Amino acid sequence: MDWYRSLEDLPQSLRNELPELAQRMYLAVYQRVWETTAMGGEESEDELADTAHQAAMLEVQRRFDRDEQGNWIQAPVGDEIDTDKLEGGTPDSDVP
Repeated sequence: MDWYRSLEDLPQSLRNELPELAQRMYLAVYQRVWETTAMGGEESEDELADTAHQAAMLEVQRRFDRDEQGNWIQAPVGDEIDTDKLEGGTPDSDVP
């Protein structure tokens, strides 16, 4: 099962790439999405892991930017969200 209980459980690639605040955000979103999606009982563990990862990364991308060197830095508060930088589309973009 790809369930992450702590920052140490995250893949090494994420721990190397993301600053600690982004890791904490990723972990919180990942856990929340895993739990709520698992309650439906319709997805396999691989599908749960993929859905949780995508949601967690969207949140990191929403709150962090990459600098010229490719490092993740926290986006300034109050900036408009650049929906073009969100991989996977804008959440609920098809909802009127």
